[in-house]
Amino acid sequence: MDFAMEFLGWISDKMGEYLVPVAPIGRQLGYLIHYNSNVENLTDQVEKLKRKRNGVQRLIDAAKRNGEDIRDDVKDWLTKIDEITEEVETLNDNVVAPNWSSRYRISKKAKKNTFIIEELQRDGEFNSVSFPTPPPGIEAIPTRDFMVFKSTEWATKEIMEALKDDNINIIGLYGVGGVGKTTLVKQVGKQAKEYKLFDQVVMAVVSQPPEIKNIQEQIAEMLGLKFSEMTESVRAGRLSARLTNEKRSLIIMDDVWERLDLDAIGIPFGGDCKDCKILLTTRSQDVCNAMGSRTRKIGLNALSEEESWALFQINAGTCVNTPDLNVVAREVAGKCGGLPIALVTVGRALVDKDLEEWKKAARRLKESKPTNEQDVDHEVFSCLRLSYDYLKGEETKACFLLCCLFPEDHEILIEDLARYGMGQGLFQDVNTMDEARGRSRTAIKKLKASCLLLDCFSKEFAMDSIDRDFIKMHDVVRHAAKTIASKDNNVLVRAGEAGLKKWPNKGTFEHKTCISVMDNDICNLPGGLKCPKLQTLLLQRNYNMTDIPDSFFEGMTALQVLDLSSIYVLSLPTSIQFLTNLRTLCLDWSKRLRDISMLGELHELEILSISYSDIKEFPNKMRQLTKLRFLDLTECGSLVSIPPNVISSLSRLEELYMGGSFHQWEIEGTRKISNASIAELQSLHCLDILSVTIPDVKCFPKDFLPPNIISFCIYIGSDCQSLPKPTSRELNLAHAQMPLVDGIKVLLERTEHLSLDDIKGLRNIHLAINREGLNGLKSLDISNCKEVEYFTKATEWIPQVAFCSLEKLKLKYLPSLKEICGGQLPFGSLLKLSVLKVGYCEKLLNVLPINLSQRLQNLEALNVSGCNALKEVFNLEERVEGQALLLPKLRILKFFDLPVMYIWKGPTQFVCLHNLKNVTLWMCNKLRNIFSSTQARNLLQLETIEIVHCSKLEVIVSNEEDKEGEEIVFPQLYSIKLRSLPNLTSFCQWSFASEWPSLEEVIADDYPNLENFFATSGFQNTPKLSRIVVDDQDMLWHFKGNGKEVKLDHGATSQEEIQMVDKEA
Repeated sequence: MDFAMEFLGWISDKMGEYLVPVAPIGRQLGYLIHYNSNVENLTDQVEKLKRKRNGVQRLIDAAKRNGEDIRDDVKDWLTKIDEITEEVETLNDNVVAPNWSSRYRISKKAKKNTFIIEELQRDGEFNSVSFPTPPPGIEAIPTRDFMVFKSTEWATKEIMEALKDDNINIIGLYGVGGVGKTTLVKQVGKQAKEYKLFDQVVMAVVSQPPEIKNIQEQIAEMLGLKFSEMTESVRAGRLSARLTNEKRSLIIMDDVWERLDLDAIGIPFGGDCKDCKILLTTRSQDVCNAMGSRTRKIGLNALSEEESWALFQINAGTCVNTPDLNVVAREVAGKCGGLPIALVTVGRALVDKDLEEWKKAARRLKESKPTNEQDVDHEVFSCLRLSYDYLKGEETKACFLLCCLFPEDHEILIEDLARYGMGQGLFQDVNTMDEARGRSRTAIKKLKASCLLLDCFSKEFAMDSIDRDFIKMHDVVRHAAKTIASKDNNVLVRAGEAGLKKWPNKGTFEHKTCISVMDNDICNLPGGLKCPKLQTLLLQRNYNMTDIPDSFFEGMTALQVLDLSSIYVLSLPTSIQFLTNLRTLCLDWSKRLRDISMLGELHELEILSISYSDIKEFPNKMRQLTKLRFLDLTECGSLVSIPPNVISSLSRLEELYMGGSFHQWEIEGTRKISNASIAELQSLHCLDILSVTIPDVKCFPKDFLPPNIISFCIYIGSDCQSLPKPTSRELNLAHAQMPLVDGIKVLLERTEHLSLDDIKGLRNIHLAINREGLNGLKSLDISNCKEVEYFTKATEWIPQVAFCSLEKLKLKYLPSLKEICGGQLPFGSLLKLSVLKVGYCEKLLNVLPINLSQRLQNLEALNVSGCNALKEVFNLEERVEGQALLLPKLRILKFFDLPVMYIWKGPTQFVCLHNLKNVTLWMCNKLRNIFSSTQARNLLQLETIEIVHCSKLEVIVSNEEDKEGEEIVFPQLYSIKLRSLPNLTSFCQWSFASEWPSLEEVIADDYPNLENFFATSGFQNTPKLSRIVVDDQDMLWHFKGNGKEVKLDHGATSQEEIQMVDKEA
C-alpha cells in the first residue's frame, strides 16, 4: 500500500512537470518500465566496446613497435572510451535503486550512455590507427661529439646571424678535413629548428663526385617525399615544388667539393625565393666563391693548444695527466694540429696504453707513414690525401708539396717557393720572374682556400695584420704532404730534426727526386753519391757544416735547385761545375765564402742569390751567366769589386738587388775605369726591379736614362745599410746640390715615394725639382734642407694641379720654412693627403692657414712638434662664406713641445670634428684650452685624450659662446690621461653639464686639482667607469651631492664598500 502510494505520488509530480510543455510522458514512463533492460543493454554494449578497444589497442601497440605515429582521432577515441567506461562503472555501483526516483535516473543514464557507446563503436571502425613513421628530422641526427670551443662558438654565431639575414641565400662553412664542419652544421641545424627559424631543416651528404640522384633522394627522404619518377629533371621539379610550398626551409649540403648546380638538384634559391637557404660545408673557400657573390663565407679554424689538450684528455683518459705520460701525451696532442678528428682518433687509440706505446705513437706521428689502417693518423691522412688529390692544377699540388720540405711550424717565405718553383720549371709559360711569383701566390691562395696552408701572423708585431709574405703549414697537414711526396715523387724530407747530425742513412738515393735536410746539425757530407734523378737539394742552415767534398755533386747532374744558404764553407766544391742543369742557386749568408768564380760555368742558371754574404768580388766569369734573370747581392758589405761590363753582360736580368752592398761605383769622367758604373744599367732592357745604393751623387751620370723599371728602391748620396725589397718606386736623395742632373729628374718623374735630405739650394719644391706638379708622388719626406722657405709657393708659379696623389707629407728640420703653402693652390691639389707631420721648423708661424685647410678634405692625422715660433696650429680667419666645412675626416691630433697659446684662431663653427678619435698634447705650456664648446659637441667619435706637461692649461673645453646649461656628451670617450697639469680645474667650463657613457678609465699623475676636476666635470654620469689611477695607484671613489663632492680613497677595501658607505650617509 505504501509503495503504491509512493509511486502514484511520484507519477503525479512528473505529470505536473510535463503538462505545461506537453512532454513525452510515455518516454519518461518507459525509463521506469524498461529499467532492467536498459541497464542490461548498457552492460552488453560496454563489453562490446571493451573488446573493440582491445582490438584497436593491439593495432596501436603494433604501430608503436614499428615506430609509427598514432593518429590524433584514434587518441581522442581512446580518451572518450576511458571516460565513458569510468562513468558506466560509477553508474553500476548504484544499480540496486532504493526508490522510483533513483531507478528513473539510472535507467535514463543507462539509455543515454548506450547511445554514446554505440556511436563510439561505429567511430572505432578505423582503416588505420597510425601514420607511417615521419622522416627523421635534423633533431634526430646525433651530435654527441659536439663541443663548444672558441672557434666553433664564433662560427656558430656567424652562421646563425647569416641565417637570419634575408639578403643571404647561401652560407659556406669551409675548413680543413677533420676540423669539425659536419658536426657544427648539424648542431646549427638543430638550433635553427629549435629557435623556429625554419619549418624544415634537411641535410644531404654530397661527397665526390656529386651524384644528383643520390642528393635528391637524401633530401626527399628527410622531407617524407617519395619519388616514382626516374629522371633527374622530373625529380628536381617535384623537389623544388615541395620546398617552395614549405614556408621556410634550410638545406644543409655536407662535404661539397665543387660548385653545385642547385637547379639540377631541385633546390629553389635566389630571386624571390628567400624562404629557402643553403648551408654547405667544404674544404675549399673556392667552392664558396663559386656558389655566387651572395654566398656568406665562414671559416672554421683549428683548435687552440689549450682547447686541443682539453679535447685530447677527454678521449685519451686521465692517464695523460700522470707524470710519466704527460710530456709525451702533450707532444702527441700537439702533433694533431688542432684538428678534432685527429685528436679524437689518436686519443682513443692510445687509451690505457703504456709509455712505450705513447712514445711509439709520437714517433709515428712525427714520421707520418700511414702504411696500414692501424696507424694513429690514418683517418686524418685519408682526409688530407683526398684534399690534395682534388686540388686543381699541377702547379698548386707541386707548391703544396714544396711546403712540406720545410721544418715543422716553419714560417715559409713565399719568395722561396717562387724561386724553387722557377728552378724546377714548375710554372709553365711564364715570361718573367714576377709572373712566376704571381703564379706561386695564386697557388698559395688556392691552398689557403682549401685550408691546406695557413696565414702567418707576425710574431714581432702581434697587433699587425697578417704577414702576406709568409705562410705556415699545420703539422698534421705537413705529415700528410711528406707522405704523399715520398710515395708519389720519391722525396726525402728530414728537415728540422734537431738530432740529425749525419747524412741520412737511407740506402740508395738513385730514385730520389728531392732531398731536404735543411735546419739540422749535419757536419759532414758523403762523397760519390749517385743521385741521377735528383732535381732539388736543400741543405741550408746546417751551421756546423764547414766543408763540402769536392766529389759531392758529381752524381747529381740533373740538379735544378740547390740551396746552400747559411753554410759556412770556405770554398765551393769543384764538382759544382757539373751542375749544368742548375737553374736556382741560393748562397745567402755565406759568411766565409770568398771565391764564387766557378759559378760562371753554370750557364743555365736563372736565379742566383748571394745576399748577406762576405764575398769581395763578383768576378769576370759571371758575365757568362747570360740566362740569369734574378741576382740578389743585398747587404754584401764586403763586395768591393765588380769588373766593368760584367753587369751589362747579364742582358736577360729582370731583377737586381744591390741595396746596402757594392759602393765603389765609378764616378763619371774617371779616366781609369776599374769597377762597374751606373751607366751599365742602361743596357739591361729587361730590368723590372732594381734596388741599389749609390753613396756619392757624382756616380750618377748626367745623361743617364734609366730603363723603364716597374719597381725600384734607390738611395743616392747616402750609405744605407738595409734596403727593403722594392714593391713600389722609391727614391732617397741626400747631400745633393741643385740643380739636379737630368737622370735624377727622370727618376723623380717616376717616383712614388720620395725622400729629400740636405739638398743645398732647394727653396721651392716645384720650381726646383719638377714644374709638372709631381702628381705621381704618394709620399714625400723633406728634412734638413736649410734653405727651403715654402713647400710650394703658388704665388710664384703653380701647375694646373699639384700633388694630386700625395697621401703622406713629412716636413722636419727645415729652419727657413715660413709657410707650407704660399698662396692658393689650384682645386684638386693635395686632394688625397691624409697624413701631415711637421717638426722643428723654427720660422713657421702656423701649420694650416685657411687657404691650405680648404684643400685638405681628406686629412686624417696631424702631428706637429718643436716649432718654436708657432702662434697657432689652425688659422681660420678670412674664411669665405659658402665654402665646405674644414677637416671633415680628421681622426688624430698630436702636438708636442709647441709654444702656442691656442690651437684654433678664428671662428671654429666651420671646423668639422665628427671623426676625431685621438688627441695627444705634450709640453704645450702656453695653452689654456683645447676645444670650444661648439667643437666639443661635435666630438662624437672621440675615444682617447692624453694631456701631459701643459702647465697653463685651465680647461679642456672652453665656453666661448656663454651658453650656460647646455649639455655636452662624449659618447665614445673611454680613456682620459692627465699628467703634470697644475692649473687644470675642469674638463668643461663650469657652465656645462656633461655625460660620459663610455668612459672606462681616468689616469692622473702629479695633478693637485684632481678631486675638484672630478667634482666639476660631471663624472657622476659614468656608468662604465671602472678604473681611476692616481700617481700609479688604483683609487676608489664615490660622488656625493649629485657630483658636488668627490672622494678618492686609499683606505677602502673595495669599490662596493665605499659606495655602500656613501648610500648609508
